[in-house]
Amino acid sequence: MEQQSQSEATALSSTVRRWRRLARRHEIGWSETLLIALNLYGLRGDNPRGMRLRIETDKDIAQELDEDGTEPPAENHDEAAAEPTATATTQVSAVESSADGDIDLSFMTVLPADRPTSPFSLRAYVDPSSPHHGESELCVDGTRVASIVEAHEGEDVSGYLRAGGTAATMQLASEVATDELPKHYRSILKLLGDDVKYSPASEEGLREVMLTAAAIRDEGLVIEHLVALREAMTAEGITSEATIGVLTSAIRSPEGFADLYERAGEVLVFFATETVMPQLVSGRVASDDTGSIRVAEMNVEEIAEVLAAAKDVGHRTSFTYTVGYEPLDELRDQLLPLAMYTTVWPSLTILPAETPADDSQHVAAPEERLDFFLQARSLLEQIFAPTQLRPQPWRCYRGLWYREHASGKLPGPWV
Repeated sequence: MEQQSQSEATALSSTVRRWRRLARRHEIGWSETLLIALNLYGLRGDNPRGMRLRIETDKDIAQELDEDGTEPPAENHDEAAAEPTATATTQVSAVESSADGDIDLSFMTVLPADRPTSPFSLRAYVDPSSPHHGESELCVDGTRVASIVEAHEGEDVSGYLRAGGTAATMQLASEVATDELPKHYRSILKLLGDDVKYSPASEEGLREVMLTAAAIRDEGLVIEHLVALREAMTAEGITSEATIGVLTSAIRSPEGFADLYERAGEVLVFFATETVMPQLVSGRVASDDTGSIRVAEMNVEEIAEVLAAAKDVGHRTSFTYTVGYEPLDELRDQLLPLAMYTTVWPSLTILPAETPADDSQHVAAPEERLDFFLQARSLLEQIFAPTQLRPQPWRCYRGLWYREHASGKLPGPWV
């Protein structure tokens, strides 16, 4: 249990100052930089299950970190500091000012919470006499950068709402018998419909339901689940115009995509590249849980052919990709062939350390890592500029875009 004195609370940490300089150099907003760093470094603590944080940056903090490096005013922080534990529940709020007025934005992140060297920590106010009693905040090397409202341990859930309650994500239920699938997915849709914690349902209702099936390798099985999901959506009164999506690498054949289109209509196909391309680049190899070397099943040209096959049938297409394994020139070569067959902005994810003690899979040295990801963000904007696609921040909890893209504001929803 750490203590922080009032004098320690008056100065910005050297880490915050360094990050501010990087943000200015790359012409990226402070909140964008802070969220990228948070997803990169995770939280200091000893919780191996990770945490899901819904966050907003405090308006006053954003204004205090102004262009001339002015230090924030003194504030009484003589409180006990608490690390995240297995029962911690935290939401951080972020509000930032712009030329168009105050913008109140909320972000969802899924973070490792067992990083002993992370500059990020959670601090709780436990003194009943404090005006901040019951509040928590996110700190960077002791400097408060956001207020904590709520957090949840772990990231394993059967389903959850996104995009302001208009999109749902659920796990493929491989343990459920085929004839029970529509009933199963209806039950999850009912639970999500009753969920009033993150949204009341929007007036237009669900506009998208995404099925996560990245671990499934059977093409036919994934197709059957998608057909059952469409049946469940219809039975629950969800409009036939609502998008049905899937995260998968199992559906690859033109025949499979045609069968899916005939039985379930247009589907948004996110190809999970990580399941077939274990990033065999720059001398690094990926291993499975037994330590065996994983051999790449597909190269980028073959994945592009799969996306083209899906697009030709009438499906919408995208993909997932983890940024941080390759140098930027190799990253460009990997993604350029995929961009031309992509109709929805891809889920481009920040690579955190594989374990708290092992950063060996990162291409950038620890002290250069944040700078690398800010450079990667600019490069990715250039790669996808011809497509005229823009990020949808709510699709990616560990992404590189939150409220800005190519120096412009992104419209909501954000989580």
